Amino acid sequence: MIDTVCMRSPYLPDDDALTIEMHLTRHTGVNNATGEILYERTKGQVSGSHGALLNLRLERTRLLVPPEAPPHTRPIEVECAPYLIAEGSVHKLMLGHNICGGPCAFVLSMEWYVHELERILGVNLPPAGIWQVDRIDWAECYRLSPAGVREYIDGLNAATYPRRKVVHHAGESVYATGDTTTVKIYDKAIEFSQNDAKRLRKHKHWMEAHTLQELADGVLRLEVTIRASKLRADLGAKPLVSDITDEYLRGVFDREIMKLLKEGRSDRNTVRAHAGVLQRLNEVHPAKLARTLFATWTQLTLLHEGKVRASLGDSTFYRHRSALMAAGCAWSGSGMVEYKSALPDGFSPIRSDRHYLADVDPAVVECLRPFVSLAETFPVETENAGSAGLTNGRLSFDVTGSKSVEYALRESRCASRAREIGGRSP
Repeated sequence: MIDTVCMRSPYLPDDDALTIEMHLTRHTGVNNATGEILYERTKGQVSGSHGALLNLRLERTRLLVPPEAPPHTRPIEVECAPYLIAEGSVHKLMLGHNICGGPCAFVLSMEWYVHELERILGVNLPPAGIWQVDRIDWAECYRLSPAGVREYIDGLNAATYPRRKVVHHAGESVYATGDTTTVKIYDKAIEFSQNDAKRLRKHKHWMEAHTLQELADGVLRLEVTIRASKLRADLGAKPLVSDITDEYLRGVFDREIMKLLKEGRSDRNTVRAHAGVLQRLNEVHPAKLARTLFATWTQLTLLHEGKVRASLGDSTFYRHRSALMAAGCAWSGSGMVEYKSALPDGFSPIRSDRHYLADVDPAVVECLRPFVSLAETFPVETENAGSAGLTNGRLSFDVTGSKSVEYALRESRCASRAREIGGRSP
């Protein structure tokens, strides 16, 4: 589901820019010795629905590399027509929280996001399809017990990510930050109490805020931040909203999570306990190879991956690791000591797992309904609405709560408008 998004608009008319400036604060840097103005920035926060905050910047300059400049020339700042940079959580704007039930249809969600900006700022903005995207957070959640969430996160204390430092906070979170993406796995209950609970108590009844805290208890959240450099590398110099598909976002999410967790590739149920791993390896491989792989798995549960690779050699290590992953044997959160685990049997953070929170909140469906092309009237089961999907540009409902609903956008109003107008953001 979509959470935080940062976008920049195409160039805006001066009168609209002046209207937007009235909502923001101008920050000026002055050299006191000479009186020279070093910089001027117009930025600020505005409050949206449910008290969710949006960070806005109105820019009148951009970085440009002169056409005749040699390669690797640093860009220079040049004046240009005004444009808006907006960053905020679409999920929080729709629901007031981002625990679960958020939107998964990216293009429609961005059209709603731009419409919400128009409402807050009191101006007409360009169609969402031609806004440039600088950041997207995609998250997926799983319903466990609070003890299960802590146990799973503690089991990642030896997790590694290629060429990145992995930061662990015991029982709370695991982070792997990079220039292109950031991977986060954390206890949503702790994050909610630290960041959102106080705000919601101001804008909602205290009982409703308490209910949301209970909803967050036992939620394991996996989140990937996709930065501008990654979007540019995959989609081109200035990726627009209309260039980005839900399948692309899910694909990036899956690959980034796989690099950290090293599980989820196998179609088999995941096994973690040593007895289950040994049985699985004997089922899949000849006895001699099974014993060899079990010895490697044992080292992975006790030691850091780097130490195991150094002892086995690169080729043997990667061959054994691939065989273990293909057999559905996980070493994160595993161990040789038998104990009563708080994790459900066979749990793995993949969409086919029964603990995956796939349903879209009916309030999100209602937010997106006006922006569906060729929209038809569909009844909404407010108590038991399941996942909402988009098929052939229409909003459809899966009231069975299926966890395999795919969102397909064929003809969205903003995508077609983007094709008509053309052009790209600053």
